[in-house]
Amino acid sequence: MGEFFDPGRELALFAGVDEAREKIRYYLAHDGERRAIAARGQRRAHAEHTYDHRLGPALERLAARDGRLLGGGAAG
Repeated sequence: MGEFFDPGRELALFAGVDEAREKIRYYLAHDGERRAIAARGQRRAHAEHTYDHRLGPALERLAARDGRLLGGGAAG
C-alpha cells in the first residue's frame, strides 16, 4: 500500500498486531488527525485508484498482447 499512498499522510500502516493496537489507540484518541488521513486517502483513491484507472490500462496491455480480447483480430 505504501507504493500507492503516502504512509502517515494518506493511510496508516502497521507491521504487526502490537503496532496495530498502538495505532488504533492513538487514532481513537486523535479523531481530527484520523479523519484528515482518511479524507486524504479517500481523495487519492478516487483520483488514482478506481477500476477505470487500474483495470483499463491492464486490459489495454492484455489486448496489445492478444488482439482478440477487445474484439480485434481473428478468433482462433
